[in-house]
Amino acid sequence: MPNIEAENFSERMRAAISLSWVMFSRKVGSGLIPINKEASTQLQYAYVLQQLIPLITFHESERFEIELETGVQA
Repeated sequence: MPNIEAENFSERMRAAISLSWVMFSRKVGSGLIPINKEASTQLQYAYVLQQLIPLITFHESERFEIELETGVQA
């Protein structure tokens, strides 16, 4: 299991993704985060992850970007 306190940024990121998913799932399950579409699922999960990642970033060289899925325009 990834360690959120690991020296390696990749390992901390994997741990943050896992922890964010657990927190997000529990909030959805308890009704604290309402979900009505896949897009709202992505947006709400990305928000939780966006709040956690800065807490595990310890060096200026550690960078991250969350990219959400975009719709296809016909």
